[in-house]
Amino acid sequence: MTSWSSGYVTDIDYFPGFYAELSPERCAFGLLSQGLAQCGRTLGPGRSADPAYLELGFGYGVSLAVHAAACPGTYWGADFNPAHALYARDLAEASGADMTVADDSFEELLARPDLPQFDMIAVHGVWSWVSDSNRDALIALVRRHLKPGGVLNISYNCEPGWAQIAPWQRLVSFMAHGGGRGQTISERADAAVGFMNRLREAGAACFTGNPALGDYVDGLDRHNAHYVIHEHLNRHWRPMLFAETAKLLAEAKVGFAASARPLDYVSGINLTAEMQEVLNGISDPVVRQTVYDYCVNRRFRWDLFARGVRRMPATDQRETLLATRVALASTPSAIPMTVPAALGEAELRQDIYRPLIDALAKDDCAPRSLASLRDEPGLKSLEFGQLAEAVIILVGAGHAHPVQQEAVIERARPACARLNSHLCAQALSREEVNVLASPVIGTGVTVPRFHQMFLHAIAEGHKTPRDWAKSAWEALSACGQLVLKENKTLETPEENLAELESIAKTFQSDRLPILKTLGIA
Repeated sequence: MTSWSSGYVTDIDYFPGFYAELSPERCAFGLLSQGLAQCGRTLGPGRSADPAYLELGFGYGVSLAVHAAACPGTYWGADFNPAHALYARDLAEASGADMTVADDSFEELLARPDLPQFDMIAVHGVWSWVSDSNRDALIALVRRHLKPGGVLNISYNCEPGWAQIAPWQRLVSFMAHGGGRGQTISERADAAVGFMNRLREAGAACFTGNPALGDYVDGLDRHNAHYVIHEHLNRHWRPMLFAETAKLLAEAKVGFAASARPLDYVSGINLTAEMQEVLNGISDPVVRQTVYDYCVNRRFRWDLFARGVRRMPATDQRETLLATRVALASTPSAIPMTVPAALGEAELRQDIYRPLIDALAKDDCAPRSLASLRDEPGLKSLEFGQLAEAVIILVGAGHAHPVQQEAVIERARPACARLNSHLCAQALSREEVNVLASPVIGTGVTVPRFHQMFLHAIAEGHKTPRDWAKSAWEALSACGQLVLKENKTLETPEENLAELESIAKTFQSDRLPILKTLGIA
């Protein structure tokens, strides 16, 4: 591990992830949902200027590049890993968006005389994994470079949810860093996790007396080795109480405003009535959020801190929400009537959500304002609060997104088209980035590899699902790749073509109309 890494794992690259929570438009919607107005007026429906945006520790920069293309503004990103910065710079060049990429450390970034002031600073997957000195530099960056009225978008591990798992993490990290001389970090991590599994099978009391730890370890099977290494093997891994994080960030002159995850706002799916009663008796917001974490045994938070937001009058919030447009990003028929919540899977009321989804599905999922939705026959009987909460839940679950102003959409189209063309061409040879940029919603939408290959074929002039399948198969076969169906490799060209054509037909009927509405196809 090299000295510039400051204890952060750099021996193995992390995967290129995308996070809609980092979207400026989504953050503005989150504040609005809580009756808060961003003072700089660079975000959301009241936007009167383009945002200046900084992402610290951006990984491969996929989120940064997508948002720079889809939500016009001035974007900066810093990640001290040169491989990450190079990848992000390629994305920036492909889109032509206003995006500056640096491989500076936080201390180096602080020393730059050309670093401007920002309306939003985003810090995902950094706070809990870096040294105290790097956290201090991060706080200094926010204090010096976040504008009054600006928003800090930050995610981090928190207590008490990690309390039962931390002993496992510490021993795995200790063993991975302490042994296996001459082995790669992946080999040492595999050996350490394997040892812990043998310890579990031997009946070690740390497992038998702690069922939550066994459940967590079982869940790791859903993640690849890169996740385990970057989540657990950094030397400075440190979950904190919300109160501790809030106290440190107060040094940067920011205070808690709202969660970056809209589902957190819906008390009924996360808290029992008794929990709500306890929390309602707590006036201090820091204490309240800390106790909330104990109620739901939370281990991860994603929050919006702000340097000056104002509480909106209820009438202003209502009118702004009614004017807000939203659009579906999920196939209407595939949207489940459940959402994940702290109390378990929450059942959605069919009499509210089915007519709401049907209304949003009209005209190939064209954007709809909340005011227009109120006029739908199946929704007229709803109170405003019921409709607003239902929309918030659909946004929080990722099925819908707030829509940008028409003038902003038009300015975003060229950069989105260039970035998406680059990513679809990349998909011809490998599966890497399963997201494309939407100028309509100002963020990214999941588009799997085969769908990207079909979009590339459409751009090349191919008209039918059969033609799209042939184009995709030519690219796959040129790379020596075959299609998997139900975990079985299809061996013959005929089998591969037939499966690709079947996928293309479903894409044409279920996904292509939505992607056209979102400005992606």
